[in-house]
Amino acid sequence: MIHKLLAGFSGLHDLHRCVSMLEFGPEGGRTEAPPENELAKVESLCDALFLGFSGLVLDGAKYPLKLAMPKYLGWQDDYLWVFPVRRWCLPPHQWETRHELTLPFWAYDYQRGRLVKAEEIRQHYRDLYTARWMVSNAQAVLDDANADPRHSHRIKSAVVAHNAFVLIFLGQTGMNLSVAGALKWSKEYSVGQEQQGFREIKWRAGGRRYSAVVRMNFLPLFKRYIDLRAYLLGDEDCDDLFLSFGANRTKGPSGMGQTVMDTIYGTLEILDPDIKRLRARKLRAAKQDFHIKHSDPATSAQVMGHSENTALQRYSAGSQTTHYSEVSAFFDKVQQAAANRQAILQPGGHVPNGVVGHVGTCAAFHDPHAVAENAPIQPDCRQLEGCLFCDKHRVHPDEQDTRKLASCAYVLRQATYVPGAETFFKPVLDRIHSILDDIGALDGNAEMVTRVVNEVENDGELDDYWAEKLVLLNDLEIAL
Repeated sequence: MIHKLLAGFSGLHDLHRCVSMLEFGPEGGRTEAPPENELAKVESLCDALFLGFSGLVLDGAKYPLKLAMPKYLGWQDDYLWVFPVRRWCLPPHQWETRHELTLPFWAYDYQRGRLVKAEEIRQHYRDLYTARWMVSNAQAVLDDANADPRHSHRIKSAVVAHNAFVLIFLGQTGMNLSVAGALKWSKEYSVGQEQQGFREIKWRAGGRRYSAVVRMNFLPLFKRYIDLRAYLLGDEDCDDLFLSFGANRTKGPSGMGQTVMDTIYGTLEILDPDIKRLRARKLRAAKQDFHIKHSDPATSAQVMGHSENTALQRYSAGSQTTHYSEVSAFFDKVQQAAANRQAILQPGGHVPNGVVGHVGTCAAFHDPHAVAENAPIQPDCRQLEGCLFCDKHRVHPDEQDTRKLASCAYVLRQATYVPGAETFFKPVLDRIHSILDDIGALDGNAEMVTRVVNEVENDGELDDYWAEKLVLLNDLEIAL
């Protein structure tokens, strides 16, 4: 139906060639991949939290912690200051409304990463003595957190890093949350090659074999997570790969619960209130979409661990933004092809009151109008190159106009080494070649177009007007 519709209004009846169509089964349940920009936001925030907080506990970093943040947030400074208190950070979008917060923690300078002086916050307390006490107490909190490697706030930060890694892991492996939560772990694991650019992490635990296929650049993050996991466990033991310690760490270590996604997104929303919550199924669709684009359904199904039929029917919907860009690009091509067909007259065709030019014929002189809104050169009757992008431009599919176009292209190529000329002339040359291809596609014209182009480029048999232009370029020592 779509092919027929497009063919009807464009006149291009070969649109169906080389177009691969996904076959939709009768059952529903297709999962659309999330927009690439939304996925990138989630992944970049999780990377920042995991790397920053794992560095805090594993590398012995000190408070205040300078936490690098993604540039997409648009903050003046691409970092965040973290303190070992309940309000561990204060993002820029909360600075102006800080006085409305229940616990503003005035002793902590979240903008500069320091403790304030009592005189700076005097107005927020009943007297200077109280302000000094608040600053003194804040200093004691900092000293305590920096002296204790297993301080409660360091462990809380480690839990945030753990949860951020879970989200990264789901995106990298495409696993369902329940499957990831059931993974057991042992200290011995190996890394095998699955396919170019990917590695398979393999281990055995509890008498079972486990594995996960990930990109190569994910391996350092995975190894760091294993170290983070060891820090969280301390002297305790648990055979689950991902952990839970209950609300406010009130229980011993156990397997990860299903609420981990809500917990980590709650943290991400502190930093970016507009972040989209991408669930495990969406992350799985994103990974499937990546493999479909960069390999084939069979390889994708093998990596993802499901059948090729499932890959096509359930997880190959693509993302909406990708659909928009691909359809837009397609219609641009259709529009360009339709404009070419419009410009080419029928054999023996005549343009009433047409003005014969040096790249064809003008159907309405002094009435220029672009063939498309995004035309690279806007038509102007005073500039010859603009004619090629005007909807009044007409070309006879004969030897004379073919020679004009081929000659124009030849002369332009001789001047493309002049600084800036190649960028300017490229769309003109592309347009000429496109029109010549369409002339050659007409019945009986292929041999003629090939012969004329060869005569122009190899034998120098240019159209008279363009031959004079070439002489002028040679005299000015501009031509190659």
